[in-house]
Amino acid sequence: MRARELINFDGTPGKYNSITDVDDVEVGHSTIING
Repeated sequence: MRARELINFDGTPGKYNSITDVDDVEVGHSTIING
């Protein structure tokens, strides 16, 4: 279930319906190993 199904959001989803559709937003990851 998506949030859009529970709450009325303004706007239209982008091509991928993802955070990567937002201009000027970079998404990445890091792996941290301790010990």
